[in-house]
Amino acid sequence: MSDKKNDGGAAFPNMHECVDDYPATGMTLHDWFAGQALVGIIAINPEISQRSIAECAYAQADAMIVERDKKS
Repeated sequence: MSDKKNDGGAAFPNMHECVDDYPATGMTLHDWFAGQALVGIIAINPEISQRSIAECAYAQADAMIVERDKKS
C-alpha cells in the first residue's frame, strides 16, 4: 500500500508539452481546489491570519478529494 496522499492527479494536464521527456501535468487537483477555497475564505474574513487561511483552504481541498473519490 502506498503512503502517497491522493492529490487528485493533474488539474489541467497537457500531455503534448514535455519537459525533459516528462509530460507537463501542471498543478494537482488538490492544489487547484485549495486555491479556489482560498478565494472564498479571504472574501468572508479578510482579517484571518495567512497560516489559518492556508490551513482552511487545504482542509477544504482534502474534503473535496475525499468526496470526489466517493463518486468514482
